[in-house]
Amino acid sequence: MNQFAEVTSQPFGVADELIPGVFRVRLPLDFQEDHINVWVLCDGEDISIIDTGVGTPETQELWSTILEKQFSDRPLRRVICTHWHPDHMGCASWLLTRAREKLWITKREWQAAQRVVGGGSEQHLRDEERL
Repeated sequence: MNQFAEVTSQPFGVADELIPGVFRVRLPLDFQEDHINVWVLCDGEDISIIDTGVGTPETQELWSTILEKQFSDRPLRRVICTHWHPDHMGCASWLLTRAREKLWITKREWQAAQRVVGGGSEQHLRDEERL
């Protein structure tokens, strides 16, 4: 089996190292698809997260476990969102409270998210400051 093939038996919330420094994490979804793959990259002495999963307490708990058990020796440097869909940036705000850098996302994708979700909330204003 190809090491990069989809592994549906991989449990949710475990960072599986595919190649040195590149980890895949499966997070649950309540959509048509049952999961999303997100990524953790070793970034010097730190880590960076690419895409975040949905912003639910379950996803936050899974991230807490991953960060505490698998990456406790590597601080979170940045959160990168590839696009605005809620399964890709839904947990970004929560993760950003643990990151040293601002959110990495294109301005166009940020604006698309704000059109769909709506801006002006206290959380939106805090997130926008972290761009």
